[in-house]
Amino acid sequence: MLREVEDTNLRSETKKLSEIRDSLRDLEASALSQIAASLSETAESLSNTARELHEMRREEWMDSEQARNYLKQSERTWKRIALKLPRHYVTERGILYSKRELDDLVSESTRPEDALSA
Repeated sequence: MLREVEDTNLRSETKKLSEIRDSLRDLEASALSQIAASLSETAESLSNTARELHEMRREEWMDSEQARNYLKQSERTWKRIALKLPRHYVTERGILYSKRELDDLVSESTRPEDALSA
């Protein structure tokens, strides 16, 4: 009789463990699927960024001094408007400015500081 109870308990525990194992497998598969989807999106984003950077020519990027000279601004004016310009930390050397973004700024106004004062 005791043996039958032990066998019944053992079968019951085995069944529970089997169900838990199946649940964990389903959970693992779902988590891995979500991770794979996230990695795929990240890879696509990186690929697009790499493509965009590749399409940009090296001379399209300027450091602070080059950008100031390009816009023909005094040091004082540059310090004021540079804070409002989009900055890109593309290199370890510091901030770079996009020539295209600077051109867009100039096309908005004859004076860059006017375009940025809004």
